[in-house]
Amino acid sequence: MPELRSTCDSKGDTLVEGKQLRDGECLISANGAFTLGLFSVDASGKRYLGIWYTKYDDKKVRVANRDDPIPDSSGYLTIDDDDGRLIISHSGGSKDLVSNYTQKANINSTSAILRDDGNLVLRENQNTSDGWGQVLWKSFDHPTDTLLPRPECRSSTPRHFSPKRGYAPNGFRFDDDMSIIDCQAKCWSECPCVAYASTNDDRTGCEIWSQEMQRLFRVEEYYDGQAREIYFLQSNQGNI
Repeated sequence: MPELRSTCDSKGDTLVEGKQLRDGECLISANGAFTLGLFSVDASGKRYLGIWYTKYDDKKVRVANRDDPIPDSSGYLTIDDDDGRLIISHSGGSKDLVSNYTQKANINSTSAILRDDGNLVLRENQNTSDGWGQVLWKSFDHPTDTLLPRPECRSSTPRHFSPKRGYAPNGFRFDDDMSIIDCQAKCWSECPCVAYASTNDDRTGCEIWSQEMQRLFRVEEYYDGQAREIYFLQSNQGNI
């Protein structure tokens, strides 16, 4: 199995507008667990943008351009000045969209941060206490960007996970140390699974639910401090 190239020049955990993350550079989450950067898998020199476990760089978590690799080392990740989206560009002039969201007219600038759970999040910049505004896009919502084998039951309709706050009946629980990314992979690989969530405050542990349990969910329109963040599998037309 080819391994990701793990040696890179860390640029922190955040990419801001006007900056480029070039070949040989990377973002590393604040806790050091995850790395984002460009990598190659063979002698062809083609590059992919991916996220992987820092300590286990052969364990690929997510790849943004697996069907359209960059042909050489000229590629870079940046934030488009016109619409604030994440794009991959290279010397050939090609631009591949990484993030996709409905553009809001009042958004002035955005930044991308690689979180401690391996989630790449695109958020608007605001003059708030923490400097962040609304979340515009999250890589967790797009399981088809992973290198996971795609079960036949997931192949017919484009699907994504959408997070909501709510209450749920007891589901099927797995390893208490499982990361939220591995929990997503578990749900994605199990055809009856329609939702997943972490079980601990540090976003470890895994609980999944089947379609038969979905009618027992209670989703809140607001966060009351106790409702859990649960990721629901959806098609482009709505809930599965």
